Amino acid sequence: MRERCFLGQLTRHVNDSTTGKLLRRVVSVSSGLRLAFFAHKAHELESGKHETLRDMTAMSGDQLLFASFCYTHCHSVGKLGEVLDLRFGRHTLGELLCNVAVANMLEFSEAFGCSDDAKMTAAVKCRIW
Repeated sequence: MRERCFLGQLTRHVNDSTTGKLLRRVVSVSSGLRLAFFAHKAHELESGKHETLRDMTAMSGDQLLFASFCYTHCHSVGKLGEVLDLRFGRHTLGELLCNVAVANMLEFSEAFGCSDDAKMTAAVKCRIW
């Protein structure tokens, strides 16, 4: 069961194991990011354009996709604003969703030039599909 990979990552981060709902959320958000990334790459291939923002030309289209994904989750209000008691500090649910999702994508590490032992890079990449 591929969800066990995500469960292993969550139990390393979250102190109390309220992992049932959290696991489903992490899996769906991670899968959504993967789908969005591949849609972004398909658009680049089809259009022949590598989109950037006018005032942020130092960031590639891939970097912008990951940054906007995390910005959206980290700055969400409501239930995503709930603070979780994590093993290594306190983060909102949105921050945890961002961190786990991007850490499981090799494409994130490649976009930002992360080393294999970087904090935002999972040693074992979890994915459902």
